[in-house]
Amino acid sequence: MSNVSTGQPRKLLSPKNRLVIKVVAAIAIIVGVGLVIAAGTGTVLYTVHEDLRHASGTFSQGGWYAPSLNNSRGDRTASIEMLFPSGVLQANTTIPMKVSVWHTDTTHLDSFDLTLSTAPTSALWVWLNPSSGGNPMQITNYGNKVVITIPSLSGVYGSGTVVYDLLVQPIPFPTYSNYPLNFDAQITLHDNSYLFVQHAYSAEVMNQFQIAPNGTVTG
Repeated sequence: MSNVSTGQPRKLLSPKNRLVIKVVAAIAIIVGVGLVIAAGTGTVLYTVHEDLRHASGTFSQGGWYAPSLNNSRGDRTASIEMLFPSGVLQANTTIPMKVSVWHTDTTHLDSFDLTLSTAPTSALWVWLNPSSGGNPMQITNYGNKVVITIPSLSGVYGSGTVVYDLLVQPIPFPTYSNYPLNFDAQITLHDNSYLFVQHAYSAEVMNQFQIAPNGTVTG
């Protein structure tokens, strides 16, 4: 009794098809190894840029002016904060002022620029209080405008909250009317907590305050 096969004959892959399969498999292995290495070293494959939304803050004498900076999901990502601690004119007609940048633990502060200005007919001087710690600022005076930058925020300087104590002196100091003080702060930061993706953020906070003849600051 003979055995009769009823199955279809096997089709062998052509040399061209076998080559295609080998190439695809090799590419898959290379990509897989590359992703493993990238994940282990924290390599960023692409960056997403986003402007943080400025939520209005309120200013009270002796309290922090701290508007929240939120991402597109409404989460608080950072805050540029300012405080006039005493609100009382110092003996040398300077006004103490604290400036702070808070940001979440997963973000790193890359840059901080602050511009303080007043009326074009007046002058403004700003100093960094010698007791203030942290990475040193660069302070440049341009008559009625002062530009403050932090040249390097690498390493530990950009990983935590940055706080600076400043001394502000309007020239001439107001005698009968309020003296305007314009505040314009800009920051950039990034978040590497996402796999292969870096989220880069930027934000700007602007406000105008008034310095009274007795040194009291209102906003």
